[in-house]
Amino acid sequence: MTSSSRRRSTRVWTMGVTAALAATALVAPGPATALPIPALPIPALPQIQLPSNGSLGTVDGGDNGSGNGNVPPVIPETPSTTLPYLVGARASYTGNVERMLGATGDASLKARLQDLLKTPVAQWVGGDGVPEVTRLVAEGTAKNSVPVIALYHIPDRDLGSHSGGGAPNAAAYKQWIDQVSGAIGPGKAVIILEPDALPQTPDLSATKQSERIDLLAYALTKLASNTGVTTYLDAGTAGWRSATATSNLMKQIANKGASITHVSANVSNFKSTAATETYIRDIATAFGKPLKGMVDTSRNGGNVTNGEWCNPAAQRLGQLSDVIFTPTSDMEQVFVKTPGESDGVCGVSQKTAGTFDDALLLLQLGIAEVQARTAPNPRRNAAAPR
Repeated sequence: MTSSSRRRSTRVWTMGVTAALAATALVAPGPATALPIPALPIPALPQIQLPSNGSLGTVDGGDNGSGNGNVPPVIPETPSTTLPYLVGARASYTGNVERMLGATGDASLKARLQDLLKTPVAQWVGGDGVPEVTRLVAEGTAKNSVPVIALYHIPDRDLGSHSGGGAPNAAAYKQWIDQVSGAIGPGKAVIILEPDALPQTPDLSATKQSERIDLLAYALTKLASNTGVTTYLDAGTAGWRSATATSNLMKQIANKGASITHVSANVSNFKSTAATETYIRDIATAFGKPLKGMVDTSRNGGNVTNGEWCNPAAQRLGQLSDVIFTPTSDMEQVFVKTPGESDGVCGVSQKTAGTFDDALLLLQLGIAEVQARTAPNPRRNAAAPR
């Protein structure tokens, strides 16, 4: 059984306008600008709790509480350690949602898409993404907000599966981390460090295991020198590695001199928020010190069963409790996985990993059913608890 991950972007994707839903039975192939989306019953959007002293505003510059519909959204005043998450960090995703918004005349779907444009989503950064880090940090500074950046460039990434790749060797990875740290400088950022890298470690050779532990320790130590950065070491998903096994790997990293204070979990996965928070607390207990947690809620609003990992039909967008980052909070929530982004040519999507899929986003919104591919994915044992 391979433990490689399901999903996602292998680098900073430059995505063009995709063909709209032509791969589904919803509409016939045609230009994206002419996308007719049926008016079907639409469940309510996940509710985002907004701060009482501010507003996210509306996509079209609507009323923000001032009585002037042309006034831009207000960013609330916050303490220096607490900031709104940066919205619109992933430009390619925002562009695709805006394209779908302009192509539909359905008022309910428009409202759903407009809300997605106000929802913070992480930007994934691979080997060529250092300039993107510079841009994100500068944009966050200008907007008094904090970007969420998933660093995804570890050697032997995803164990060669759908999101395989990464740095060619340990030296190149350390150099890349140095460049990322330099790009952030004194700015602020929330870092999700190498999704799946830690729980995949036992599936590497003994030599590669030692190298990976060393590289994660190096990255944590280097990023700790950036005073405005909060780094969440990714700890995998509830039901994959046990809390004890995960904490033992973390102890090996700590023995290298790295400090671990924050962990992320459920990145690109489907476990409930409650189960994920319990998993994080269990890790902290086994690790022997308090840990702050980050839960990826981007796809845990449905009822995906164990063993399904690659574009499952039951996935739905999850909920966010708020859109404000509080470093001292025991548990934070954010959309780490990009809505509408395929895990690979498998399940209900014919798109390659990291590619935006209109039909998949409609499925995640609960608007359309999409038929699963009949051919099984040969890269993963379906019994894997992912």
